[in-house]
Amino acid sequence: MTELDEEVCYRALASRDARFAGRFFVVVTSTGIYCRIGCPARIPVRKNVHFVRYALDGIAGIGPWTKAYIAMRLGDPDAFPSSDLVLRRSYGKGRAISARELDRTAEKWRPFRAYMAIHLWRQA
Repeated sequence: MTELDEEVCYRALASRDARFAGRFFVVVTSTGIYCRIGCPARIPVRKNVHFVRYALDGIAGIGPWTKAYIAMRLGDPDAFPSSDLVLRRSYGKGRAISARELDRTAEKWRPFRAYMAIHLWRQA
């Protein structure tokens, strides 16, 4: 699952489907609690829930680059810090392309974008 489909995530949460364990986190807005699939707590009402890919998504001061880098270090093969200046320069052959442009290009490397990031860093 590359992009989070809220309805699929909620069905997985409601059924406690273990196949989705570790793929996303549940943020219960009414209580401020984060959960994972299999959490023994009562299933929250749909309107009080949203889903995030990384548990760090709700922490102020932790930006997209940090989240992607940490996810890479923890073994997520699809994490990709597209805002990284070295990656943008390396792929742009010395010219820093935009993070958006690199993101579009990186779509073809799914689900192994982290490996391409490592390759680009080594090339730099």
